[in-house]
Amino acid sequence: MAIIVKPAPLVTRLVYAEPVDTVIVREKIVNVISRRLSRIRVTNGYSCDCGLTVNEGKIVTISPEVPSLNFWDGDESATKDHGNEINTMRVTVELYEKGEPQDSSTAISRRARRMVADVRSALLMNDGNTRPDPTLDGTAEGLTYSSSDLVLGYNTESWLGVIVDFEVTYHTLFGNLYRSK
Repeated sequence: MAIIVKPAPLVTRLVYAEPVDTVIVREKIVNVISRRLSRIRVTNGYSCDCGLTVNEGKIVTISPEVPSLNFWDGDESATKDHGNEINTMRVTVELYEKGEPQDSSTAISRRARRMVADVRSALLMNDGNTRPDPTLDGTAEGLTYSSSDLVLGYNTESWLGVIVDFEVTYHTLFGNLYRSK
C-alpha cells in the first residue's frame, strides 16, 4: 500500500502595515509653523512679544488676550501629478497687542506693519534666523505670503491686531498622507 503525503496548503496572511511615520505631512508643517511663530519676541529682535502665547485655532469672541498669537491651517486643495499629490493649504496667523489710546492712526499703522513683518520674517527664516527657509525645514515645497489686514477693537481696553495669510505648498504620495514624495 502506498502512502500519499500532501503538503499543507500555503497560507498567506495579509497584515496591514502601519506607516513608518505616524504624523501626517500637514501636521509636521503645522508643528514647524508653531515653533517658528513662538520666536516672535522682543528679546529675539522682533517688534512685539506676541510669540509668548501661541494658540492654534482659538476662537476669539470678545477681546483677545494681549499679547498673543493665534494661527490655524485652513482650506486645502490638491492636484494629482504622477502618483503624487500637490497640496496647497492656507495658513492664517493673527497677532494681538494692547492698543495705546493715545496712538495716532499713523502710529497704529506703523505698529501693524511691523507686526506683519514679524510674522513674515519668523515663518520664512530657519530656526537660527540665519537664512531664508520657505521649505519649513524641508516639510514643504514653499511658503508664500498672500495678504494681511489690520484689526482694531475695544472691550475693556483697546487692542490692535493683524491677520496675515500664507499659502503652503507640499507634496504627498497619492493616498499616503504620511509621506512626502
